[in-house]
Amino acid sequence: MDSSKSAARRRWIPGLPVALVALFVAASANAALREELAPYLPFKPSAAEWRELESGKDLYRLGPGRGVREGLVIANIASSPERVFEVVTANDDFDQFMPYVAVSFLEEDAGGSLVNYQCLDLPFPISNRYYRVRLTNTEPTEEDPVWRSTWTFVSGNVASNEGSWTLMRTSENTTRVIYQVFSDLGGNWKWINNLATEKGLRPLMESVRRRAAEPDYVEPRGGVPGDCESPSG
Repeated sequence: MDSSKSAARRRWIPGLPVALVALFVAASANAALREELAPYLPFKPSAAEWRELESGKDLYRLGPGRGVREGLVIANIASSPERVFEVVTANDDFDQFMPYVAVSFLEEDAGGSLVNYQCLDLPFPISNRYYRVRLTNTEPTEEDPVWRSTWTFVSGNVASNEGSWTLMRTSENTTRVIYQVFSDLGGNWKWINNLATEKGLRPLMESVRRRAAEPDYVEPRGGVPGDCESPSG
């Protein structure tokens, strides 16, 4: 027997081609996920975070920086994007199910734009905050196949509040959600501001997930705080 053929047989590893194909397919899928999400992310996740996302896990984190930091969520919800979009654009109903939102309603400004007033009943030591944000809601197009709701700060007793919801269809009844928010409550206690943003990400996403699955879900809460009863600012 040819010695070279014999050596080749000894080096052969059963199942190696299948494993290599699996690795190639996985690498291609991971690259596709990063390419899909990249245009909608305010900053890049770390290599470890990408691996978590590629395994199907959700991501909750603050952005980089030393001052007020942006909050980011990338999550999967077992509801259609149409249904999730209904939930995240139901600003009139946010005081029924969104954490800390004591009052929320829609109005039009002088130019006809949609504006959302919200008053937040925040835990000690943060005093209650109110603000108005201008909304822009868009549905998928051929050029941009996502559902988006964005808001920009108008006025209030905060320094800024802006952000967006971006929804991607992953199957008929599954949605990938990207939520980003920059909320500057004002004042010098940036670490408290960042802690409030970070601690609020998971409860907010869970409320959206539950409202999408249960249209009648209402989060239990107390009465409206006195400083939220008369909108101003």
